[in-house]
Amino acid sequence: MADLLHSGVFAALLFLAMINTLFATFNLLPFGLLDGAKVYRWGRSRWLAVFLVSAAFFAVAYTAFYSYGSPLWAW
Repeated sequence: MADLLHSGVFAALLFLAMINTLFATFNLLPFGLLDGAKVYRWGRSRWLAVFLVSAAFFAVAYTAFYSYGSPLWAW
């Protein structure tokens, strides 16, 4: 298990997860043509719930990525 956690593949997957959740959170901002504006029009409480879940996933991915190391210097 320790080899898997410190492999370059695992670090690269964590990096992809972090970037994906960053895009999801950014897309939920309620401005202009972003999807967040549409969700915000459906209801503020729905938007807030979805945004908080997305931001929480980003926080977990960010923490995991920097806890296990960056793939930029893992190879």
